[in-house]
Amino acid sequence: MLGASEILEDQSGTIPLYNHKQNLRKEKENIFLIGDAATQVKATTYGGIIYGLIAGNFLARDKESYVKNFNKKLGKDLWISLKMREMMNSMDEKQSNEMIEIFQKKNNIDILGKHDRDFPSKFILQLLMKETKLWKLGFGIFKNKIFS
Repeated sequence: MLGASEILEDQSGTIPLYNHKQNLRKEKENIFLIGDAATQVKATTYGGIIYGLIAGNFLARDKESYVKNFNKKLGKDLWISLKMREMMNSMDEKQSNEMIEIFQKKNNIDILGKHDRDFPSKFILQLLMKETKLWKLGFGIFKNKIFS
């Protein structure tokens, strides 16, 4: 044991969600943004370490192609994550329970187990094709968003 301790400071802040309009480069100053500063954060989990590391690799390899490479390779998955978060935020309790039931099915667990969940574009279509209840749930959530 370390003995008596005390909290010296507690800090918190807003987690920036993905924004496709975020400027990743300020050309005149030769400044590049990665990670949270570049809104490279998955809206579903509020995680961004993987995306920040990948973005850092893109920048280290070729700063002139950084923005293009990031948008091409990661932008779609961050956008999908953002749309998934927006849908989850608009679900009522019944819909949340339906979603839990859907993702407890073995077929869906298997699909998620085979794919890296940092990249939803790799599995979202497969889930939508195999699980018809996701369509029903999606239409219900869409209705919530329109009429709320």
